[in-house]
Amino acid sequence: MKMYNEIDNDRVASLIKERGEDFVFLHHTGNMYGIGCLADNRQALEKINRLKRRTDNKSFILLVPDLLDNNQNLQDDPYIDIQMLPRQKMLMEQYWPGNLTICFNIDSNSRDYSKYSHLVQNDTIAVRCPDDSLLRKFIRLLGRPIISTSINIADETPLQNPDIIMALDWFDFGIVNKNILKDKNHEPKCSSIVGFDNDKLKCYRKGSIPFVDIKKSYEKPLILFICTGNICRSPMAEYYARDLFNKKELPFRTASAGVFASGYSISTNSKRLLKNDNIELPSHQSQQITKDIMDNSWLTLAMEPLHKTILLNMFPMMKHKIYTLAEYCDAYEDISDPFTRDLTMYRNIYDLIKKYIDILAQKLKHKLQD
Repeated sequence: MKMYNEIDNDRVASLIKERGEDFVFLHHTGNMYGIGCLADNRQALEKINRLKRRTDNKSFILLVPDLLDNNQNLQDDPYIDIQMLPRQKMLMEQYWPGNLTICFNIDSNSRDYSKYSHLVQNDTIAVRCPDDSLLRKFIRLLGRPIISTSINIADETPLQNPDIIMALDWFDFGIVNKNILKDKNHEPKCSSIVGFDNDKLKCYRKGSIPFVDIKKSYEKPLILFICTGNICRSPMAEYYARDLFNKKELPFRTASAGVFASGYSISTNSKRLLKNDNIELPSHQSQQITKDIMDNSWLTLAMEPLHKTILLNMFPMMKHKIYTLAEYCDAYEDISDPFTRDLTMYRNIYDLIKKYIDILAQKLKHKLQD
């Protein structure tokens, strides 16, 4: 079997010319090996079912390379036309790319229903944007979604050893990063699968993301504020925003972290200014940003462009949810560090933070109504 760890337009065109559109290929989602094909090619799907000795398409998951948009860009979206409520879209924005599969409603009158009706179960279709950048690039170049399912005979344990997998006569070719192929002790992680009963979140399959975390994010998405040391600006933003959201009954949580933080308390002046606004503080201890913290946030707002750049370098797959606070509020203004400065400087920075968080609250209110 020919393996590819790089892909481009010419390679994709050559593969389709050589194999046709009913190809079946090996891939890695970023969490486990899978067998896949074009989602709208029923002949290839039937081949996969024969290989797996299955009789239905029940557990096929449709993979797309980017976030879906069912609003103004619908007609330009080549992947799939699905129904999506604002909070459902926010859940997608938080966890994609990632190991969360979401079962969206698909209307029988939509432009894509006939194309993907063979994958529809109870008027829903299971969709995910995978972690693996090579696989996402391949899907993007195809211009159409693929399906992905585990490599195994039905009801048997999925195979994850690359040597055993590549010895199978199942695939026309493989699209797998060479570094993944070198890992013989890869630990597979199945995706968590959720769906919706009206506006209530349902767990269809437990996976690598705990359902309790997904549910918490769905009901009250987390907004994360970032500064340098997490002792001056980001704590002021966190606690002021929390107080404002509670007053306005906006269903959002807040947290904060620093790009260089080391377990200190909030600065005296920051604490004084918050207390002047009658904002009670819990025991704050600065924390450094981690992938787990980023995974748990729906939106990450940095105080300065430098912080944003650091975050983008650390978490490139999360670029769609990283902004500066001013930028997200349609402005371009640094929120400078008042550390070691006098109370007047702190007050000026606090007023600036409050101004943008007031704007943020209005934007969030509108987003929930979109």
